[in-house]
Amino acid sequence: MSRVSRKSPSLARSSAPGSKRMCRGPSISRGPEIHGPSMAGITSSSTGAVKATARASVASPASKPHQAALAAFSSPASAARAASGSSDTSVPESGKNFSISRRDSAAPSSRRLSISTSRRSRSGILPSAVSPAPSAALVYSVVRDRPQVSVVQPPRNIGSMQSITAAKPTVFANSAILCNSNGIMEKEHIVISYNGCWYVWNTRRPLIQALQNAGYRLSVVAPRDDYTEKLIEMGLGYRDIELDAKGINPLRDLKTLSQYKRIYRELSPSIILQYTIKPNIYGSIAAKGLGIPVVNNITGLGTVFERHGPLQAAVRMLYRYAFSRADMIFFQNSDDRRLFLDGKLVRKHQTGRLPGSGVNPDYFAPRPRPEGPFCFLFVGRLLKAKGVEDFIAAAEKVKARHPEVRFMLVGPYDSSDPWAADKKLLNSAEERGIIEVPGPTDEIREALAQADCMVLPSRYREGVPRSLLEAASMGKPLIAADSVGTREPVMDGINGFLCRPGDTADLADKMEKMLNLSDTEIEAMGKASRKLVKENFDEAIVINTYLQTVDDILKGRG
Repeated sequence: MSRVSRKSPSLARSSAPGSKRMCRGPSISRGPEIHGPSMAGITSSSTGAVKATARASVASPASKPHQAALAAFSSPASAARAASGSSDTSVPESGKNFSISRRDSAAPSSRRLSISTSRRSRSGILPSAVSPAPSAALVYSVVRDRPQVSVVQPPRNIGSMQSITAAKPTVFANSAILCNSNGIMEKEHIVISYNGCWYVWNTRRPLIQALQNAGYRLSVVAPRDDYTEKLIEMGLGYRDIELDAKGINPLRDLKTLSQYKRIYRELSPSIILQYTIKPNIYGSIAAKGLGIPVVNNITGLGTVFERHGPLQAAVRMLYRYAFSRADMIFFQNSDDRRLFLDGKLVRKHQTGRLPGSGVNPDYFAPRPRPEGPFCFLFVGRLLKAKGVEDFIAAAEKVKARHPEVRFMLVGPYDSSDPWAADKKLLNSAEERGIIEVPGPTDEIREALAQADCMVLPSRYREGVPRSLLEAASMGKPLIAADSVGTREPVMDGINGFLCRPGDTADLADKMEKMLNLSDTEIEAMGKASRKLVKENFDEAIVINTYLQTVDDILKGRG
């Protein structure tokens, strides 16, 4: 069967990230309601030694545990008395100290958690009484007179009771304060900082889930976008920050630094995981002044290190200062690591190597090859630096000799990005039938399933492109530029071909070379791609390395 005559279903268009509803409301963890009986005693004490007891019973899904919690803690005394089983109820006044205690048959002695409230906020917890297995905790808070409730799931192994002080109850409300039948505890707080929630959702979700399963509570610091709500629904705390990821305005960057200092001071995390250039630099400077441990990840250096001049010199100086006290700096490729070591921007003992963001081989599993013409696929932001215009030029050359071959560009287009591909060129190529531009998609496997070969002619310094890893995991041969990071998952002639960066004739030649391979040869390349991913780029490698690093740093600081 000819590879230029198969029928292939068209990729469904997906709305751009900007078309989705923006997140509104407080930064509060959310989760399912607790089912089963629940009871908690709350003792309030200050100079006046005020004491109160409130109870909330949760017998079934219909009993609305959050309503009981709100009634028990609500500011008006009449609402508090309406809580099920409450006999003598008063509310901890703002600015006073109160504690939460619990007694049951499994824990004859009371376990107690002390909390310091602020002038405008107060917080509390209603722990579940399900025994003997650990169960969820209902976390309640009132922030600026607005009651909020969240449900938090505990880890499998519950440690010893710990006393905490919540200087900022807003933070406390976002925290995964956990309890089991024997009491209440607090786990370490980890902050993840990125230049956008989209990136956190699409590249760090497996790591977040692993950290949550290990019992850590997490918050995200990143500019708000259409994926913010998704992260909050995962149970993460969230803080917005103004960050111009592409800009070089020093006044804006100083404002970003000031925000990082304020946010990190208020959140007071146990450790911070940072990604991308500006969070790495300005977040590290802020954390350095506060004495908070930091783990940085160089996800790629972009174009700044490709050009010599005052800008590169300034960026080098910032990296050297910001990373001087970093606990760990992960690099995704050996070229970037060598650049930083040779330039004396970091010390060798601070550095480590990760295989990109990793990929889940079970999720990105091979699928049957669809009928239809041979299809070359590009996945990523539609930027000049990623070789989008080179892809179009090469497609035009190949299309002249093989008119039935398909060329697809899947990814977001941001006209405000100075590196955005020429919009007129994109529109013209699409109108002439040279390329197909279905837009961005959250279900990238559907696009990959239609493709025969993944192409990424990126010109700048990538980390390890996730798009290549996902395609390789699904058993696709690769064509990539022989540039930093992009070359990492390509074994030239074994699972694909490397082309010279910016050379559209060479890229077209490699596409022709791929078309001329037999089905058996293409299948062999695809198998080699998947084998490479399973052995070297499995996300489990990344996750386990992070879990071990976080554990080592926290133990060392303990």
